[in-house]
Amino acid sequence: MGAYEHENRSKIAQAININELKGKKDLESKWALCLFSKFLGEEEPLKVVIEKAQDWKLESKTDIRTIGNDFFLFSFTSKADYKEILTKGPWIINGKYFIFVQWKVGFNPLREKARG
Repeated sequence: MGAYEHENRSKIAQAININELKGKKDLESKWALCLFSKFLGEEEPLKVVIEKAQDWKLESKTDIRTIGNDFFLFSFTSKADYKEILTKGPWIINGKYFIFVQWKVGFNPLREKARG
């Protein structure tokens, strides 16, 4: 799959053990190059998101996972790729808006809802 990897996950806790992190600085460091994403409207499967992400021609490895509540987690290894995805767009996949959200303290995708 080139620079893209994915793994199906049903809960964010499986992607990262939050109990192992200590303090806000550790959290910020861990999530610094991560974006959460979600479709506005009907969901698309992970396979479709990965195929579209390959079209974006990112330079570095990017891990894409499902994490519950119809959110995806993009973990970048390149700050340039992270910024490009965050600042370019709007992103549209199969005619649906695909939004990206930066991590912030207290953000829990299992409780969040996309707002259009």
